[in-house]
Amino acid sequence: MARLLLPLLLIVVPIASYMLWLRLSEQNKRLREEGKLPHWRDAPWTLIVLATLGSMAVMLAILAIVDGAEPRGTYTPPAYVDGEIVPSEVKEQ
Repeated sequence: MARLLLPLLLIVVPIASYMLWLRLSEQNKRLREEGKLPHWRDAPWTLIVLATLGSMAVMLAILAIVDGAEPRGTYTPPAYVDGEIVPSEVKEQ
C-alpha cells in the first residue's frame, strides 16, 4: 500500500500546493488592486506558518493512527558493562 501511495503523494502534494499558492496570489493581487487586502494577508510568513502548522498537525495525527501503540513494558537504555555496550531493550510486563 505504501509503495503505491508514496509516489502518488510525491506527485500530487507539490502540484496541489502550487495550485493553491497560485490561486491565493491571484486573489491577493486582485484585493490589493481594489485596496481591500488585509494587512496580515500581505505578508508571506502568515501562509508559510499556517501551512507548516497544518501539515504538522496532519502528520502527527497520521502517525498516531498508523504507528500508535499502547505504552507497555520497561525500557532499559543502552549501557556500558564490562567493556561492552549492551543495547537497549523493552521488556514486556
